Amino acid sequence: MDTLEELKKIIKSEKLDNRAKEFYLSNISSLDKEKQKAILDLVVKMNNAGFRNNIPAAYSEVTENIPQFARMSVFKEMQKIVRDIEGNLELADEFYEDDKELLDRFNDCFSESEAERFLKIYTKAVISKFYSFLEEGNPRSEDDDLNWALLETKADGSHSERIIEGFLEDDFNEEDYDWNNEDEF
Repeated sequence: MDTLEELKKIIKSEKLDNRAKEFYLSNISSLDKEKQKAILDLVVKMNNAGFRNNIPAAYSEVTENIPQFARMSVFKEMQKIVRDIEGNLELADEFYEDDKELLDRFNDCFSESEAERFLKIYTKAVISKFYSFLEEGNPRSEDDDLNWALLETKADGSHSERIIEGFLEDDFNEEDYDWNNEDEF
């Protein structure tokens, strides 16, 4: 099967509304073979990383040069932090050995499932603040003449100057990730 036909098959099987499917079918068909191949390769890479419904992100990355795979990967890793309550509590124990009594009192106030639910909500809020921190940059940038950005880098440390942003779009849908693909927790 050639690249375009494979892309068409993927688009038709993705969870997209009909208007979006028509958009991608039409626009991808008009791209040159090199870009079509790049989109297909990226969709495969995203699928292998556990992401689902990847045509919009792959199309955006290839046609607009937006590092969507890197952004999605950051979202995924942050969500893994939210989901790893046990690991977070173990780390809290290490950092705050003197406050073990406080943690014990917290645990006495809630059932295990209530505590886990509360801690996921709380951790998700902290991660959301971190997204804002990345997206908005240094609130004192005018005074400090200093700001920051999260750059996409390769495994060898080289980078392309592509800034990973768009965290406030908040479009990481947990259902669009195959959590069963994870074996870390």
